[in-house]
Amino acid sequence: MSVNASAIARRIPTAPSCTYALVSPFAIVTMSGTTFQCSLVLQSAPDSFAACSSPTTYTTALADGAYRFALKGTDPAGNVTIASTTLVIDTVAPTVSAAPTGGQFTAAQSVVLTSSEPAVIYYTTDGSTPTTASATTTNGPSPVTVNVANSETLQFFAVDAAGNAGAVAAQKYQIGAVTITQHPPSISFSNK
Repeated sequence: MSVNASAIARRIPTAPSCTYALVSPFAIVTMSGTTFQCSLVLQSAPDSFAACSSPTTYTTALADGAYRFALKGTDPAGNVTIASTTLVIDTVAPTVSAAPTGGQFTAAQSVVLTSSEPAVIYYTTDGSTPTTASATTTNGPSPVTVNVANSETLQFFAVDAAGNAGAVAAQKYQIGAVTITQHPPSISFSNK
């Protein structure tokens, strides 16, 4: 599971001393005499606070979606402060389609690579397998237009904002004169 979230690190103002404990992807504030409650819910749902301490770990797998994490602190004087952050859980890798798909063409083609979600598309035109770090790989935000002027194999994949990488796909483009390599079958006519 990939989680996109900014760490939450807010001070509850009435406490005399604070220390921070980083709990990926959240930083929970700990203060002497302060009690804490945490809530992790879908953004559209009301908070559901339960007692928590630092560190707090959520072990139940959550479905993909937009969530809100909230931390409620109550100091010894009864003052309550709530700090929250939003996060997106995204476990689905993007897919990329090519238009037109590979085949034989008599002229150069402008191939549009489009990701199934906002993502960066990585591709090669020399037949090598693209990676996020290869010197022969080109990349850009979806959609990407690739000029295919000569016969080549276009390989591509996408990585979304959560870091999910899709599988590498390939399309082969043959540019130039079309050659028929097989004789047409013989045709016979029978009138009985």
